[in-house]
Amino acid sequence: MKPVFQSQVQKEYVYENVDRLPRAWFVDSVRSSEQMAILKHLKAGDFYPRSVAFVEDQEIAKRSFVASASSATVKVEVYKNEKITLAAETKNEQFLVLSEVYYPAWKAFVDGQEVRVYKTNFFQRGIVVPAGKHTIEFVFTAPKFAIGKAISLATNLATLLLLVLGVYVERKYNTEKKVSKTTTSV
Repeated sequence: MKPVFQSQVQKEYVYENVDRLPRAWFVDSVRSSEQMAILKHLKAGDFYPRSVAFVEDQEIAKRSFVASASSATVKVEVYKNEKITLAAETKNEQFLVLSEVYYPAWKAFVDGQEVRVYKTNFFQRGIVVPAGKHTIEFVFTAPKFAIGKAISLATNLATLLLLVLGVYVERKYNTEKKVSKTTTSV
């Protein structure tokens, strides 16, 4: 931990965790385990998440991954609520861990082709990235979310329409009232 700021009044510090993991990284190996065993590893702290990822899928754990700083790089290009875009370059097939909470409605695409998202380290997302230079997208695609978004948009439009209609009717009524007062005064 490194202090990066001290308040002038309270003399309290803000620290930067210099050993933190990045938003996305490649790991050297993938191990398969059951949910409770993965939780026990997390609690015990007996693995280094920068180099090892735990998944529940046994098939992916049988594959060989070798990630080193010279063989794989990943950079966050876009980070929004419903979409995360990464630029990655690897010399070999690699396993990428995204430090975001796993949820089944998130889909992953490598160069536009959908790939499987693995529940990694009990709560994160992981995917296999083939060798080469790639654009990786994680997109939130929950149908209920899309329906809710459409309902909210329709409700907002209806409210705006009623507001405009109300202003129009009020002005028309006031104009007719003025015309009727001027004709009765004459």
